[in-house]
Amino acid sequence: MDGAGVGQRRMLWGLLSLACVAGIAGALFLGGKAVARDEAAAASQARTRATLQLAPLLSSQDLAAPVEGDRYDDLLRDVREGVLADSPFTGLTLWDPEARIVFSTDPGTVGQQVVVVHERIRRVMRAGVETAVVGGTFQTWVPLRLKLDGPVVGVARFDQPYAPLWNRANRPWRIAAIGFGVL
Repeated sequence: MDGAGVGQRRMLWGLLSLACVAGIAGALFLGGKAVARDEAAAASQARTRATLQLAPLLSSQDLAAPVEGDRYDDLLRDVREGVLADSPFTGLTLWDPEARIVFSTDPGTVGQQVVVVHERIRRVMRAGVETAVVGGTFQTWVPLRLKLDGPVVGVARFDQPYAPLWNRANRPWRIAAIGFGVL
């Protein structure tokens, strides 16, 4: 074989390798964008549910003190049937402005004051929705108004498992990146 043929083959392999690396990088980038898009959609869904489905269930008394007794049982049933049903959300916690849990689908936490989230509560009440991944849970923190045009009176945190969200958005791009890697 002559030197020109070997050189052309090396150049072709180099270009193919470069194209594969670019494909891997592109797939990873697009996967990250898809995850961010799905996280934003989950946050939007939480905000909509807080406004249209949760707020009508609540009274000002529900945010003034921890919800207990029969009112807790009734609100828990209504939240499960009307807010969390047919959604990816598995948990809901309501916070007053002082970072006290006034309602939660986890009854053991009701009444606790969680000082470490106080700054987040104030930020969400002032600036709007925040999201975070804690362990395997995607949390969406939403300002809560009892009336559409009313003041923000607390914060609702919607919880959902993060793995299904991440896998749904990122899986096709991971497969593409693996394919480019194999190539």
